[in-house]
Amino acid sequence: MLEQKHHTAAYKIFHYFVECLIPQMYLYSQEYVQKFGLYSSGDSDVDAAAYQNLVKVNLTVHQMAGYAEQGASIALVNPDESKQIYGWILEHINDWQDEVNRDPGLRDQVPVNDLRILEEFAALIYPMARQHVQTEVSTSRLFRSLDRLSRRAVRRDMTTPAEVQQNIPMEHSMMVEGLADQLIRRGAQV
Repeated sequence: MLEQKHHTAAYKIFHYFVECLIPQMYLYSQEYVQKFGLYSSGDSDVDAAAYQNLVKVNLTVHQMAGYAEQGASIALVNPDESKQIYGWILEHINDWQDEVNRDPGLRDQVPVNDLRILEEFAALIYPMARQHVQTEVSTSRLFRSLDRLSRRAVRRDMTTPAEVQQNIPMEHSMMVEGLADQLIRRGAQV
């Protein structure tokens, strides 16, 4: 997936398509089923299995999160893209947090429910994204200088990749509830 640096996280979440696999049954809307019905082979077991077959589709992160909320199991064709997706979601939530911190009058305009859905999807893909986090150790002068100034005096050039990997949290830490609490204190209907 070609990522443009000038696009915001929100733009990427709503406009970038990711190749993924999703059960076929989630691709039919209720309107479609009511108007046209579903194909039936006459054997309910065969039909149930057919509708659970995974189909390769291109979806936005927003669409994937919506399907995941409905109970769909989603698999990425390129699992290493999970790191990008996870990063976009975190950046998007942080952008909203910054906006709320910057504007004390902002209350009911924040899409808290949509942010919750995205964060739940982020928590689902986090174990996969965690595996693709680079474990390279930085040896830049800036980090070495900061390390010398810190009280812990941990030298990054002495840290092994295994130690860096261990420092990555095992689970996603939820952020939207803190944002929701802040909005509730302001009188928002969350």
